[in-house]
Amino acid sequence: MRPVLLWAIDPAAVGEADRRRVAALMPGHDLVVGREPGIAAEVADRVDVLAGWLAPEVVIGLPRLRWYQQWIAGADWLLAHPEAVERPFVLTSASGVSAHVVADQVMGFILAFTRRLPEAWARKRDRRWEGFSLEDFAELEGKTLLVAGVGAIGGRVARRAGGFGLRTIGVRRHAERPAEGFDVVGGAADLLHLVAGADVIVSALPCTRETAHMFGRAAFAAARRGALFVSVGRGKVVDEAALVAALTDGRLAGAALDVYEEEPLPAASPLWDLPGVILTQHWGAAFPGRFARTVELLCENLTRDAAGRPLRNLVDKAAGY
Repeated sequence: MRPVLLWAIDPAAVGEADRRRVAALMPGHDLVVGREPGIAAEVADRVDVLAGWLAPEVVIGLPRLRWYQQWIAGADWLLAHPEAVERPFVLTSASGVSAHVVADQVMGFILAFTRRLPEAWARKRDRRWEGFSLEDFAELEGKTLLVAGVGAIGGRVARRAGGFGLRTIGVRRHAERPAEGFDVVGGAADLLHLVAGADVIVSALPCTRETAHMFGRAAFAAARRGALFVSVGRGKVVDEAALVAALTDGRLAGAALDVYEEEPLPAASPLWDLPGVILTQHWGAAFPGRFARTVELLCENLTRDAAGRPLRNLVDKAAGY
């Protein structure tokens, strides 16, 4: 029986040209498109390559799986399924596909606070024309922005922030590695020291055993009073109870979140009603060309795989990213 490339995605999203292109890159395989459990079960014994997204339990149960190109950036599902680490398949992610628009959203959040854009929208809605104080506004030039997570998103944020005249600090697991766009790079052990000097703190971290609740009471207590906090990585990196406390007592001047500990954000969460908080519904990575770019990544990796070359976005399953 021929091996299968299972493209676990809604068939309606896949055009005929994309089907032909992907199939041509794996000529010794049957291409099966669909993500219904029944489809995966029908071909489970023949799946050699998996692209798209399936429930982790299904992925782990594919006996001949060699390589999984997941359709999303985060691999935090590995935390709940440590048995996947021992399985012999290679895991690659869609990291970087949406990094540019997530970075755009970060800068949009920051400008919304410093230029008081939510208040402008409220005044327009209410047809109010009122005075203002110069002290109500902030300038970005000369301020310091810290990004925890110096990956595809973090690097893009740093480059955009540099264009606004911000000094940039990066925090990463391996501080010795170069990081383009950052003025200073520190390790995780330096976080409490570095956040104390930041006017804006951005979490762009993956969620791993080491990063879960990294932004908790200690980190917020160490932050400069009046700092802004932005979260666009993984929601479970942030202890939301500690964040609410830091906002309530004025340690943080504001927060903007696109990701949450629990999604959808529960209706009872105090974040809904806190002033100085902007919430978006995990749409930071959304843009019209996202599917096409992910197909391009898949095709590039299929080409690399056929040639025996290293794959892009290889995930260290033990590390979780």
